[in-house]
Amino acid sequence: MEKFYHASKEDEQKSHIEIPQGYTGIPDYAFQSFLNLQSISLPESLTIIGSSAFEGCSRLQSISIPDSVTSIGSFAFAGCSRLQSISIPDSVTSIGRFAFEGCSNLQSISIPDSVTYIGESAFYGCSNLQSISIPDSVTSIGGSAFEGCSNLQSISIPDSVTSIGSSAFYGCSNLQSISIPDSVTSIDNYAFAGCSSLQSISLPENLTSIKYGAFEGCSSLQSISLPKNLTSIEAEVFEGCSTLKNIILENGVKNIEIESFKDVNIQYIYFDKKNNNVILSTQKDPSLEKTCLRNDFTAENYRLVMNQNYKDNFNQLSNWKDEKKIKFIPPEFTIKIFPNSQLQKYFVNNNNQRWGKLVKTLGFDTLEGTEKNNSLTDLMKIYYAIGGFSENQGESEKAYEYILKYVAVSKNPNATPQEIGQEIHSRFSKITLNGEYCKEFAQFFMKYYKTNPDFMNFRLKDIDGDLMDSADYLCNAHNSFKTILKNYPNRVVNGNEERALLTPRFVAEHCSIVEYEDVEEGNELLAETVGKYGYSQVQFDRIQEIYNKAKKIKDKYVIEADKSLGTNGIYFRILEKDDPLGFVIGDITNCCQHIDGPADSCVDDGYTNPEAGFIVFEESLTDENGNPTGETRILGQSYVWYDSKTKTVCLDNIEIPHKVLRELRSKAKDGQGISSEDLISVVKECAESIMRKMNDKEVKVERVTVGKGYNDLKQELSQHFKQEINPKAKNKSGVYTDADEVQYLIATYDDFTKNIASDIQTVVGQAKADIEMIRSNQNGRRFGE
Repeated sequence: MEKFYHASKEDEQKSHIEIPQGYTGIPDYAFQSFLNLQSISLPESLTIIGSSAFEGCSRLQSISIPDSVTSIGSFAFAGCSRLQSISIPDSVTSIGRFAFEGCSNLQSISIPDSVTYIGESAFYGCSNLQSISIPDSVTSIGGSAFEGCSNLQSISIPDSVTSIGSSAFYGCSNLQSISIPDSVTSIDNYAFAGCSSLQSISLPENLTSIKYGAFEGCSSLQSISLPKNLTSIEAEVFEGCSTLKNIILENGVKNIEIESFKDVNIQYIYFDKKNNNVILSTQKDPSLEKTCLRNDFTAENYRLVMNQNYKDNFNQLSNWKDEKKIKFIPPEFTIKIFPNSQLQKYFVNNNNQRWGKLVKTLGFDTLEGTEKNNSLTDLMKIYYAIGGFSENQGESEKAYEYILKYVAVSKNPNATPQEIGQEIHSRFSKITLNGEYCKEFAQFFMKYYKTNPDFMNFRLKDIDGDLMDSADYLCNAHNSFKTILKNYPNRVVNGNEERALLTPRFVAEHCSIVEYEDVEEGNELLAETVGKYGYSQVQFDRIQEIYNKAKKIKDKYVIEADKSLGTNGIYFRILEKDDPLGFVIGDITNCCQHIDGPADSCVDDGYTNPEAGFIVFEESLTDENGNPTGETRILGQSYVWYDSKTKTVCLDNIEIPHKVLRELRSKAKDGQGISSEDLISVVKECAESIMRKMNDKEVKVERVTVGKGYNDLKQELSQHFKQEINPKAKNKSGVYTDADEVQYLIATYDDFTKNIASDIQTVVGQAKADIEMIRSNQNGRRFGE
């Protein structure tokens, strides 16, 4: 039970007080302003020192806190101006706000490893405090914690600290250096303001933001290096840093506005080619002048040099020039936008010379200033996008001719280069270049643009189904084309099958990933998966409802198969009920099996019926050396269901994109790579695996069939399997089916067991032969053979 010591009238006159054993706490304000108190003995039973307990005891010189105390309250020793030293025991876990504020004679203090938090203004105004050791247990240094500690010369901040509060070291005018650990991600307002002796400071690699006035008045600071993960510097951070010569922006720093340095007299901007750093300097540095195209500190130059692609390209080009691999460094706009990974292609097959010829032919070299920069930048964007800098010379030349014939033209036959440049700028300025050019986009653009430059200008419906304002989706189409191809790998630019075409409207509708409201916990992957395929909020709500039902019956799922062994890199798998892929495999394989499609009911049934599901056939991809990449390509898929009356599992329809089927059949003819015959082998393996697994689970399966209607693989199926006549399996769910008229018989339980018996007999026969050979060899050795 807690027992607090309450000071008496007599105590107020004493210079020394001894609190008897048995007391557990000193209440708030217990000895506040006891001006005669010089020392006090605290009992070992004490656990609590309340707020303002000794506040204003200006003659108190020393105090020993027993090991039993766990917390020191706010203002506990505030204003104890003669207190020179104090020992804090290991039992204390927190030091309250203003706990030692105004202890102007306190020279040193040891904070134990048990303390995790140093409160706001805990040592505010401790002007004689020279050093302090902060233990590894502390995670936060409160605002103004050491403000006004004007004699503090050094301090070590441990790796455990994650935040430094506002004004934490404000006015520590003798602090000369400080190292901040990598655990700190933010430096708050005025954290080191007024540290006029601070000459150097090491900022952590993980630092992301420096708040308002953090280093204001650090008049001895000469250089500071801003780490690569920094993304935010607020105003007046370096105001009054009168001796600051260099601010080094390490390679990777981005999104720092030029206004962040308005209070520093920066005159020059340099690029340190060796370290790929940007240096902002108040003084001219001849040793760095040659490593930057510009060195005047202007907003334009700052944005240019801070562009990461520019820095990487400039560095590479400078090295090539030093090595005499190239004779000149291209203009700044080229360095800024040309993808670094493709930079070498600027120079192959006379690409740079052809580009220069294009510029002159169009008269763009006669333009000046911003108009020239805009025109050339955006001309290069579309020229690059359609293959102007391809390593294939034929593609480059085709792009050159296409620009002249269809792109750099105007409705006005007398249009000036300036007017053509403005039109190119208005159409293509939002294109972003990233990596190798996309040949499919080039085909798409060349197919439609030559007959109608406005082919991507129309109105689409928003997520709620309302018509949006007319927009030009061309630049978005380019920027998203590779993603669209990844999501829809079997769509083509040119072809005879309408449902597989990448039409302008289809591309525009899939330029962005849809984000949904009301995504339930655990359904994040579902939202991410279907969002790539442009489903509306209304459609997603229905998908999520189906998905939630599916997860509830996951353990009741009837259709199972052993793990696929695969044939020549082709594998099958039965999707689990909580696998979102089933909602989009119809999109991937260009078929109608998707929400609001003709086979919408198959999607619903495949998820919510324990006796139905989906099978996916996929290829394991390899790199150019034949090594597995870990990625797969979906070759085909099928809605699958079980008829308990006929004890049949039916693959309703094997859907294979025509693009894939042509490829597989072509390889079947020339014998190179995986073929349609290999896929048939995997279909059979899948049927046998289903039969084996389900019968093991005591779900009787006597046959596995596949529907013929609209089956993309029916040519091969008819060559390998017989048509099933009676009794034909029936889908009891009443859903859309392609197996209601004709089914091919892939496997029967009798044939399956016969094959197993035959395999066993073969193995046994081989074993007997091996044993006989061993005996024969042994007999031979016995008789000296």
